[in-house]
Amino acid sequence: ADGRIENPAWRSRLPDPVVTSVLRDREGTRWITTRRGLVRERDGVIDGLLQTATAERSMTMSLEDGEGGLWFASKSDGLFRLPAGWRHFAVFGKGSLSTMPIRGAAPSRDGRVWLVGAGGIVDRLDPVSGRVDHVFDTSAELPDRSFWSVLERDDGSVWLGHSQGLSRLDPASGR
Repeated sequence: ADGRIENPAWRSRLPDPVVTSVLRDREGTRWITTRRGLVRERDGVIDGLLQTATAERSMTMSLEDGEGGLWFASKSDGLFRLPAGWRHFAVFGKGSLSTMPIRGAAPSRDGRVWLVGAGGIVDRLDPVSGRVDHVFDTSAELPDRSFWSVLERDDGSVWLGHSQGLSRLDPASGR
């Protein structure tokens, strides 16, 4: 690394020039979300994933879970999961999610996934059952209802990033 900015030769093959997230998985594949779809890049080869559920969808974020599964959020169509070793996406519908559009996700200690977005409600998704719990309604307690990021710490506290900074929530007390 010499500190220079490099523009990869394949960037013109992205479905949209606006990149909303980049994830490098355990195997070295880059997953790139854009406003017009998800692509994967490996060794300079771009796969537009045009035959998948993510084609032509505005994508907002990506996450790799502890089992090597990949998660991608769309702006208006819910959450897409690609379990480790699978070739097809599981789709978690927007009807059960209160955080649309999803802007941030993070694994929880119990294997579920925290989800945050513009709705002011913090959801937790069980990837096995597909059940979504609306854990916190933060509308009365936090300075901003629109979240950008989430992280669960080792002590179980949940940190939310928003335009006014960071807020800490305690799932045990609900505050």
